[in-house]
Amino acid sequence: MKQMKMKAGGNPNELSLSVNVEETYEPRINVFNGIMDVLEDDIHSLVGLHGIGGIGKSTLLKKIASKAKEDKLFDAVVSVVVTQTPEIKNIQDQIAEQLDFEFALRSRERREDQLLRKLKGIKNILVILDDIRMKMDLGTVGIPYGQHHKGCKILLASRSLNVLSEMNTQKIFRVGLLDQEAAWDMFKKIGGVGPDLQSTAIKVANACQGLPIAISMIARALKDKSSLQWRDALRKLKRPSEEKTDQLDRVVHSALKLSYDHLRNEELKVTFALCYVLGHNADIEDLWKYGMALGLFNGTETIAEARDRALALVSELKKSSLLLDSCSDKFFDVHDVVRDFALSIATENHFLSVLKDEAVLDYGSDGRKIQHGNVIILQNASVDQLPSNLNCPQLKIFYISCKNPSLNIPEGFFCEMHELRVLYLSHVTSTSLPSSICALENLHTLCLHECLFRDTAIIGKLLKLEILSFSGSDIVELPKEIGSLMRLRLLNLNNCSKLKYIGPGILSRLSRLEELYMINSFHSWGVEGNTTNASLAELKELSYLTSLDIEIRDPRMMPKDLFSGRLLRYKIFIGYVGDRSQNYEISKTVKLEVEIHHLLDVGLKELINKTEELYLQGQASNENLQCIFEGQSFQHLKTFHLYSCWGVEYIFNPMDWNVAFPVLESLSIC
Repeated sequence: MKQMKMKAGGNPNELSLSVNVEETYEPRINVFNGIMDVLEDDIHSLVGLHGIGGIGKSTLLKKIASKAKEDKLFDAVVSVVVTQTPEIKNIQDQIAEQLDFEFALRSRERREDQLLRKLKGIKNILVILDDIRMKMDLGTVGIPYGQHHKGCKILLASRSLNVLSEMNTQKIFRVGLLDQEAAWDMFKKIGGVGPDLQSTAIKVANACQGLPIAISMIARALKDKSSLQWRDALRKLKRPSEEKTDQLDRVVHSALKLSYDHLRNEELKVTFALCYVLGHNADIEDLWKYGMALGLFNGTETIAEARDRALALVSELKKSSLLLDSCSDKFFDVHDVVRDFALSIATENHFLSVLKDEAVLDYGSDGRKIQHGNVIILQNASVDQLPSNLNCPQLKIFYISCKNPSLNIPEGFFCEMHELRVLYLSHVTSTSLPSSICALENLHTLCLHECLFRDTAIIGKLLKLEILSFSGSDIVELPKEIGSLMRLRLLNLNNCSKLKYIGPGILSRLSRLEELYMINSFHSWGVEGNTTNASLAELKELSYLTSLDIEIRDPRMMPKDLFSGRLLRYKIFIGYVGDRSQNYEISKTVKLEVEIHHLLDVGLKELINKTEELYLQGQASNENLQCIFEGQSFQHLKTFHLYSCWGVEYIFNPMDWNVAFPVLESLSIC
């Protein structure tokens, strides 16, 4: 395979990344080219990248991954952030998600064996593991290499040279500090320094000691600031925090503090602390849910407005370099160096006091009160028994994801959590929710993800609940008590594949509902007036509904004028469309069988007209396809799929293609 390489002193745009400049520095180009060479040889299967925190390892890895994909060096490229304490399940989930692979939950085959089989089935694959802090056994994850899979290359990044050596890395590349010339070049390009500030700016840049993360943050923080602010920043950098013993650690802490102090308001600062809680590659959807529950985003009246505010705040934090880009605009990442700083800030300012050690469960269960902890996050917890009563009166967020699905939650566990706003349970199996959940009179958000609760009727007593998600859970029936949640604004039933019964009137009683998600879930819609199941006509009574994901297997169940022009986000699947997967980067999708063209009304045609992704399936002729296209402009259509439409001879006159589909990015016909 051939690849393009950049020469030192070449066009900077050929190797541009999030901080844009340091990658044009010759030693960095040599590291980049050296790794690309090794990835193509037949000798090395385990390659290491070493450098201190904030030096630019993650940025370089992203560029390597991008280049490997661009040059088609591998059939698949996956990138995973390992984090300080490796969580095997989280690593496996990240890899599986990028490969569109789902673990068989009820299989006797272990997760690592399922992943191993999947990776061995890919002829050439690159696996990138970033931020490895301790030795880990790749076999326990399910990653084959060497003689077990010669087509699998693994690229490891770590601050510790010892860790890379202990993992038997065959070749290690080192990322070093920038020299003064390169550091100043990077600084002035990011900060846009004018001639009147140049003398002070050079001193500020030198104080960053060649560390890219410090250069990037300080240059962005001081951009367009007064000479007084520049001099003040220089004084602070010359007198860094005495708490840090290492000189570079002091510089980083000072840079982060300076960038944080220049955030324009308290809302940004609290949002930054909350981003730390959510961790690596976090979803904007989680940020606005947690933020709303904690009373952030003042002035927003709807979920759509809160989501937009969260996106705007994340964008601003990215510009300050306190957050990083992730796989898309709807996700964000937190650099490990920034994460450590965010913890200290959140605790120091009492925004959020985060407890992540399972030992907290023992501490709060023996009569001692947890005074300052208001967030408990237990990822991939190994406990099988929660304490009978957790004395944590200030707790606002409780999150637990279980290794052991048979976690026992005692009846009185929630009794002392009157201030709880967010409860998130993942992979929990139990007969019912404990009765003490009724004590959560201030609960705003309840997420039961991939859980199995046979009885959830007690949720109907949580009268202040606004967000309720059963995503991926094994529930058979939506209890009638859910209809009592008059404040409910979002109901997520996505991937509840066993859900068969929703009683008539339950959905229509949720009069404040703004968002309803039901893909790969309930589809046994009844006829209006039927006493067995809910009818689609109930959705017409939800006057605040602006986001709807729904499957309608039998189009005859659709009442007239079901779909409203108020919908801002939607995924509408009508008929037996074979592909029920979802592209989460697209907010407007319509998938339907062409044969139902005669059932299209004005509302559905309007949604098709505004859609970004259109999927048509079935035996079609030019005539019935034209019934769908008639009057449509497709000004927003980005992705267009035609599946099994064998009778179609043409779609549009080629001369009109750019007019009909001005923003089309992908067309597939099969």
